[in-house]
Amino acid sequence: MHSSTAASDALLALACLASVIGILRSPQWAEKPLRATWLMAIAALLLTGAAAVVGVLHFGVDLSWQVLHAKLSQASSLLALPILGVVALTLTRGWHWQRLGWCWVIISLSVLFEGAQRLGMLDTYKLLLNLATLGLVLYAGIGSGRNRLLAAVGVVALFIVAGLVIGTQGVIGPLQRADVFHALLSLAYPLLTWLLLGLNGRNGVTAQTEKSVKTL
Repeated sequence: MHSSTAASDALLALACLASVIGILRSPQWAEKPLRATWLMAIAALLLTGAAAVVGVLHFGVDLSWQVLHAKLSQASSLLALPILGVVALTLTRGWHWQRLGWCWVIISLSVLFEGAQRLGMLDTYKLLLNLATLGLVLYAGIGSGRNRLLAAVGVVALFIVAGLVIGTQGVIGPLQRADVFHALLSLAYPLLTWLLLGLNGRNGVTAQTEKSVKTL
């Protein structure tokens, strides 16, 4: 067991929980047309947080949690993160998707995962999916103001460094790579949440402006 990795997983779980609380306490949560969108964002964050909690149990309590931890970590990468990318896209475009629309997103991601797995292309699919997701985040930051663009670039950089440079296997000097990986994600998810909340505020103003123009 690795107590340091259990601690870094706990940090990631707290970061996801803080992000969920941030959404629930924001004015955007009260906007009914976007309630389904924010529910999906919360579900994605909770899924990642659940993977981190099971990681604490796996690395700090009992190694028998390894199988569940692996499955939840995979779901976080192949389902939760892409959903957050789609959330960023819908908020940027001002789309108000309801539950049925988000069900199709989940079904589509599940079908693509199953297809990639059957074709033996899971690693390639995971890489392409994550890059596409980060592309959506970067797209969301463009045109959203300097601070939001910097946040988007920061989120993309944190995920790329964590996933492609650091990874979870081996050590970097005295540090476990998994610990550095978790620390970077602990910064990335709250920053991504802050970006999403800003996108919603911007689109809300835009939508209101367009409505006023049409009324005139």
